[in-house]
Amino acid sequence: MKKSYADAQELSPVAALLYQAEYKHDSCVFSYMPDGEVISNYYTFGQLDREARRIASMLQDLPVASRILLLFPQGLEFVAAFYGCLYAGMTAVPAYPPRANQKLHRLSAIVRDSGATLALSTVSWLERFQNQFEGRQFAGLRWMASDNKHGDAEQWHGLERDGNDIAFLQYTSGSTGEPKGVRVSYDNIFHNQKLITRSFQHPENANSVCWLPLYHDMGLIGNVIQTVYLGVHNILMSPVSFLQKPYRWLKAIDEYQAATSGGPNFAYDLCVDKVTPDQRDSLDLSCWQLAYNGAEPVRADTLRRFSEHFKTCGFSDSAFFPCYGMAETTIFISGGDRQGGFETVTADKNALSDNRVIAVESGNHNGVQLVSSGHLWDGMDVAIVHPGTNCSCAELEIGEIWVKGDSVARGYENKTKESDRSFNAHIVDLDNGPYLRTGDLGFLQANSLFVTGRLKDLIIVRGKNHYPGDIEITAAASHRALRKYAGAAFQVETRSKIQLVIIQELERKYLREFDSSEIATSVRQAVSAKHEITVDCLVLIKTNSLPKASSGKVQRRLCRSRYLADDLPVLALDRLDEINPQTSEQDGAFVAQLLTLDPVSRKQSLALYLNNTIQNSIGYRLPDNVTADDNVFDYGVDSVATVDIKSRLEDDLQLELPISLLWNYKTLNALVEYLDSQLVEKKGKAGDDDKLAEFLRQFEGV
Repeated sequence: MKKSYADAQELSPVAALLYQAEYKHDSCVFSYMPDGEVISNYYTFGQLDREARRIASMLQDLPVASRILLLFPQGLEFVAAFYGCLYAGMTAVPAYPPRANQKLHRLSAIVRDSGATLALSTVSWLERFQNQFEGRQFAGLRWMASDNKHGDAEQWHGLERDGNDIAFLQYTSGSTGEPKGVRVSYDNIFHNQKLITRSFQHPENANSVCWLPLYHDMGLIGNVIQTVYLGVHNILMSPVSFLQKPYRWLKAIDEYQAATSGGPNFAYDLCVDKVTPDQRDSLDLSCWQLAYNGAEPVRADTLRRFSEHFKTCGFSDSAFFPCYGMAETTIFISGGDRQGGFETVTADKNALSDNRVIAVESGNHNGVQLVSSGHLWDGMDVAIVHPGTNCSCAELEIGEIWVKGDSVARGYENKTKESDRSFNAHIVDLDNGPYLRTGDLGFLQANSLFVTGRLKDLIIVRGKNHYPGDIEITAAASHRALRKYAGAAFQVETRSKIQLVIIQELERKYLREFDSSEIATSVRQAVSAKHEITVDCLVLIKTNSLPKASSGKVQRRLCRSRYLADDLPVLALDRLDEINPQTSEQDGAFVAQLLTLDPVSRKQSLALYLNNTIQNSIGYRLPDNVTADDNVFDYGVDSVATVDIKSRLEDDLQLELPISLLWNYKTLNALVEYLDSQLVEKKGKAGDDDKLAEFLRQFEGV
C-alpha cells in the first residue's frame, strides 16, 4: 500500500486529498493552536475530505458561483473552505478578512477584479463584521458561512477539471495600489509541488510547523497544499501568536519534533531579538532539519545571527535553506540541496552598484556578502536580462531575473496589457521566450541564483511589500511646504536594522522659513496612518534638486547613493534616535509597589513605564515633541510592535489584555487611564478573594 502521494501522477490537489483520505484516513493532517501553545482542534485526512465534500455540495447547489471569495481568519476553516471550492470545481479567491473599521479599498478591488459573487467565511466572523460590507461596491456579493453545517458530503459529485483550468487567484498589490490576481492553474500547482518535494526532501511522516498566513502563497502552496500532497502532519498557529511571542514558534518545533519550518528574514531576526536566554535554554531544536528562508532577499547576517544564537539548542546552520519564489511562479523557483547549508559570495560593493560581480576576500572592508537562493531544478529556466534592451547579460553581470517553466502562472486576471508585458517577454538576442519578468535583479554563478535587489524598488518592511511611489505621494501631501512628485523613498541598511528614508523637496516659497520638526511629524503621521510603516529619516532638500531622469522619473537608486555619500543639498535632516532595546526586568513587586501609590503618583509612574516600554519595543527614542495625547501609531508603533507591547504589558503588570489594546487606546494618556483602571479592579478582586478566604477559614474544622 502506498503511503505517500509523491509518486502519484494525478494533476489535481483534489485527487491528492482523495488519495490520502483513502490510504491515511485516520492520520492527522492539520492541527491548530489559536494561542500558539495548545492545540484546540485538528483534522484527519478523512475528516478534511468529508468537510471539503460537504462544503462543495453546498456550493454546487447554488445557481451561479464560479469565483468564491474566502474571508477567513487563520485556522482550519480556511483549509476546509479552500478544498471545498476545489472539490466544487470553483475558483477560490483567498483574501484576509479586514480588521474592524479598516478601509476596504483593496478588498473591493479584489471583488471587482475577480468577479466573485459569493463570499465564504465563518458564522462568528460574519456576525461581527458583515455590516462593514454594506457599501455599493459589495452589493452583488452573497454571503455564506462555511461552518453552518449545511450541505451533505454524500451528495457531492466530482467534476473533471483540465490542467489549464484556474484553481485559484492569488492577489498581489500593484504599483498603483490596485491588486493583481495571479491565475494559478492545476498544472501550475502540480509542477510546483513536485519541485518543492524534490528540493525539500521531507523525511517520510515528518511533522512541520507553520505560522505563515494561509491566504498567502507561502502559507497556501508551501504548507497547506504541500502537506496534503506529502501526506504528513502540519501544526498551524496564527501569525499574531508568533509575532506576540516568537518563542511559541520555536517551542512548537521542539514539542512536535518538526523537521521543516520557516519564514522570511524578519521571522529569524525576531527570534534572536525576542527569545529570552531562559526560553532559549528550554529549547531543543536538533529536530529542525530544514529551515527555509524565502519571499525576500536573504541576508547573510540574519542566518549567521540566528545559528549563533541557537546553536546551544542543537540548531545547525546546515539546516538553513534559502530559496526564491513569487506568486507569479505559483511560489517556488529555486532552492538549495537539503542539509547543504547556504552558499555565499563576497562581492565588491562598488562593482555591484555598476551591475558587475567581482569577488573579494570575505574580510574585505569594501565587500558585501550575498546569499545564494539555491540552484534551478528541472522544468525551470532562469535567464538574466538587461531590463532596458531585453538582451541577455554576460556571466556575473547583474540584470533582471526572467523565468520560464511549467510553474509560471497563466497571467493576471482581467489585466491583458500587464499580463502581456510581464508574462510574454522575449530575449531579443537569443530569440527565446516567452519568459516571466520577475522585477528582481540578480545574477547566476554556475547554476546558483543570487538575488541582489529589486528592479521595481519595492520597499519591504517585515515581509510586506510597499511601493515607493505610494509612500512618496502620501509624504508630499502631508504638509503644505512639500512639493508634490518631488520625493524619493528607499531603504538603507544599518548595523541594527533596515531603515526607510524619504528625500523630499520643499516648495520654493518655504525655503527661507520652515519648521523641520513640524514637517517631519506630519510626514511620519501620514505615512504611518496610510502604510503602517515608520519613516526613520526625512531629508529636506532644495527645490528642483532631486535626481531625476530626462523623462522626469525619479532616480531612486541615485538618490540612495547620494544620500549614503552625503552628496545632497540638505536643508534639514530629521532622523529618529535609535536605542538598544532592553528586555523587561519587572516582576510582581513592581505591581505591588504601584498599588501602594496614590492615584496621581500611580498614573505618573505608569506613564513613565509606558514611555520606556514603547521605546524599547520600537527601538527608537520618542521625539521630544511627542505629547501624551499624540497617537502612538504615528511614531513607529506598527502591527508587530502592537503585539509586542501588549505582551510586555501583560508580563510586567500581570494583566490579561485584549489583542486590540492599542487600537482601542491609541494615546499614552488613554493607555494610562485604562491600565490604571485594570490594576485598581484587580486589586479590588484580590481584596474580595482575601475576604472570602478569611470567611471560609472560620468554618474550618466545623
